[in-house]
Amino acid sequence: MFNKIVDTIKSNKRVIYLAPTRELIEHVRGEILNRVGSLYNVDVITFDDLSRKILKHHVCSFELITYEASLVLLEEILKELGEKNIKYFNRVYDKKGFAVNALNAIRTIKKEYVDINDFIDIIDSLGDDILKRKTEDLVTIYNAYQEKLHSLNLIDMDDIIKIAIDNVENTTYFEDVSLFIIDGYIDIFNSEKKLLEVIKNQFPNIEFIYHLPINIPYVVDFAKREALGFVQNIGFEINYSDFLNTKYRRLAEVLFNDNTLNEGIDVKILDAPCIEDEVRQVAANIKEIYKEKKYRA
Repeated sequence: MFNKIVDTIKSNKRVIYLAPTRELIEHVRGEILNRVGSLYNVDVITFDDLSRKILKHHVCSFELITYEASLVLLEEILKELGEKNIKYFNRVYDKKGFAVNALNAIRTIKKEYVDINDFIDIIDSLGDDILKRKTEDLVTIYNAYQEKLHSLNLIDMDDIIKIAIDNVENTTYFEDVSLFIIDGYIDIFNSEKKLLEVIKNQFPNIEFIYHLPINIPYVVDFAKREALGFVQNIGFEINYSDFLNTKYRRLAEVLFNDNTLNEGIDVKILDAPCIEDEVRQVAANIKEIYKEKKYRA
């Protein structure tokens, strides 16, 4: 696959390479630098980066805000709405945890590319009165949040991909692009699926490739129900070759199967609410291992 990227760059055509993590992005960029000597004519980016590049000349009047800014804004909106407008959650609406949960619910609706009115119809069809009352509050908060964003000329990180979908046909970003690769994604949100579908339909002359990150049975089976199955349906070429042959890939091979782990393999699975806590736990474990080895020596 990297040979195809190099050939495309050398033919003075552009490559777009989508990857979900900083680690994979750095690996791919490093591999291309080693082979070509520069990153000219290649963008190794995420879905969010892709959306921003599509909209580079279309959202000049709007300011993109971070998740943290969205949370502060939503907390103010909840105070403005108050008990008069928030019925079911009237005892907790002013708590920090509620604002976080409400924002996450709003983000999920946007990521799943669900129209708010369709969302209401789905909930109504379930016939659950409590769920309906909860949804009424959520819709009130959602609408107030969207109105506040619009009044302040703001867009959040989850709106940008929806706006990008509507502007694919107007962008100049795909000029001279002949190769589009999506790598490392096993499952993707509906909004991301829609963006890929629109790009694929709008630019049929681009070669579209999906690379399965780890070609082992469990990953393949899951991916077929998610990203792999979707991109196959819209006409992506599928690349199953593994270019990572590291201890982490071999560890994944051991973990993602239906066999019992050998007693000699010592694997510790951490339960962490966020990456910061995970890093702290890993650091503490490394420290204990180091102290134990030093004591034995």
